Amino acid sequence: MDIDKLRDGYRPAAKRGAILFFALTEMALVNSMYQYSLASYLEVFDFSLQKSQPEIVLHKRLDNIINTLTYSVYNYGCTGKKINKSNSILMNSGMNGNTIQFMIIYLTVNCHSFSLQWYDLDGPEEAPFPMKYKDNLSDFQKLLLLRCFRVDRVYRAVTDYVSATMGEKYVQPPVISFDSIHEQSTPFSPIVFILSPGSDPASDLMKLAERSGFGGSKFKFLAMGQGQEKVALDLLEKAVSWGQWLLLQNCHLLVKWLKELEKALERITKPNPNFRLWVTTNPIKDFPIGILQKSLKVVTEPPNGLKLNMRATYSKISNESLTACPHPEFRSLVFVLAFFHAVVQERRKYGKMGWNVPYDFSESDFFVSVCITFHQVMYGGRAIDSFDRRILTVYMDEYLGDFLFYTFRQFHFFSNKDVDYKIPPTGPKTVYVGQFLFSRFKFSNLKKSSSLTALSCYLLQMRLRFYSIFFCLFVVLFTYLFASCLRMCVSFVDQVDEGEPKVMWLSGLHIPESYLTALVQAACRKNGWPLDLSTLYTEVTQYRSEEEVSDRPRQGCFVSGLYLEGADWDMEKGCLVRSKPKALVVELPILKVIPIEARRVFVNAMGVGLVFEADLFTTMHISHWVLQGVCLCLNTD
Repeated sequence: MDIDKLRDGYRPAAKRGAILFFALTEMALVNSMYQYSLASYLEVFDFSLQKSQPEIVLHKRLDNIINTLTYSVYNYGCTGKKINKSNSILMNSGMNGNTIQFMIIYLTVNCHSFSLQWYDLDGPEEAPFPMKYKDNLSDFQKLLLLRCFRVDRVYRAVTDYVSATMGEKYVQPPVISFDSIHEQSTPFSPIVFILSPGSDPASDLMKLAERSGFGGSKFKFLAMGQGQEKVALDLLEKAVSWGQWLLLQNCHLLVKWLKELEKALERITKPNPNFRLWVTTNPIKDFPIGILQKSLKVVTEPPNGLKLNMRATYSKISNESLTACPHPEFRSLVFVLAFFHAVVQERRKYGKMGWNVPYDFSESDFFVSVCITFHQVMYGGRAIDSFDRRILTVYMDEYLGDFLFYTFRQFHFFSNKDVDYKIPPTGPKTVYVGQFLFSRFKFSNLKKSSSLTALSCYLLQMRLRFYSIFFCLFVVLFTYLFASCLRMCVSFVDQVDEGEPKVMWLSGLHIPESYLTALVQAACRKNGWPLDLSTLYTEVTQYRSEEEVSDRPRQGCFVSGLYLEGADWDMEKGCLVRSKPKALVVELPILKVIPIEARRVFVNAMGVGLVFEADLFTTMHISHWVLQGVCLCLNTD
């Protein structure tokens, strides 16, 4: 029997293993925490050889090894990566010279004749490509074409591409199982938990220790901080000798000490087989590469998507827990709670459209919560913003009502919010155009004015602010960075000279809430209203531009520069309507702001960047637009 010939028969498996290893090492370019050593990778390789199904026929054996190894490396990599669209798929690794030439030359010449009908489709990646592109392009080149015209659909298209070429299981990140993590670990490889906001694996790790017979005195943990360096090294030395489990929490707080921990791990030659080191840390750049490369990395982050979120939640609910309550509706209630938990977590990826304040909803919130308790105490107790609390209340009314879901929409957003989320963020602004601002304003006319209007009060308040800017030592730097405020300064000068404008450009004011407060104060002085019982009422007018307005209103003022996000405005019906396709933000018509006397006033001081609350007419229930995240913005950024 020729050993060399038999060994050469397994070269396809070795080739696949080499490709997978270098693919893992390239992930360090995405995030410095993604470090893998050859030694740790060989452990995964050996684990895959043992796990693969044995076969007598060589090509069947090779297929089993390659498939098992590929999926094992996929799980190994996904366990230690944040599963999101920015780093789960790297397209540029598959580009060759012909592909780049196709993007630069071919698309540049032919893009003018591309089909607008295909571009306007909600899912262009699922429709046949227009003209001759359907038959002349490979599947990967179609991805590049989609990247040029509809960047918001690239992630979905790449997901379909991977699913079609490699299988459905390669687009579904594995659910983190602490038992499988323990099975893959060794005494020489520490387990590093890369924390995400709101995550704490300590409780799950303690449950694993109890199940594995390492509870009580066999499980040691230490919260790292100043003065704990020597204590941690002593606990490590004892754990290595006695076969204990050691958990070091928040190691990112002692970055310099981690070098000593790395040296201590290198000195370990013959540890007790039962020894395990568990480490929790935030993602940091200076984390020692030596620890990362030999460790098994686990990212404790909520899965991306409702389906994966629900699957992760149910994976931690045992059958005993579901059958513990004999009530027939208990399982339905658990399902609704799991769905609600997934929704409130998924809203976070939509930024300010989801929540005004980012919340760290965690698994503990789900498992502690029952029925009304989770609304008012657990989830509701986290919401510090009254508008966010209103969203939670609406979800409760929707999910714990009659369960009448006629149509399904994720998080109750329309498709435009999905487009906004899928468009990659733009890069930093690198080009600035410097402009010189006016050096001086004349306030003599303001001082001589006998009547104090809202504008005059606001201008007097702004005088000191602008003077401090114009005459400070950093005026050159200010003008270089804030050239966009030139229009605001021109408008400011015109208002000083000409008096109250017909329409106030609200987004051009330095502090718009000060002007609105001054508007209420002026109305209170004029009508003798108590200030604490006065508020603002708004109504949208039929004016599209300032030129259509003939004069100022008798009471209040007209304001412009407001943009509606999450909805559109119907001029004929005078109410909110659904957004048009691909129209993320629309300009609101001229808004009339009227100070009124109210017997009951609610003041909200929690909203970050909140200027005022506007009244917008709608023919639908208010909860519909609450879940849409409808808001008025002073700019389109």
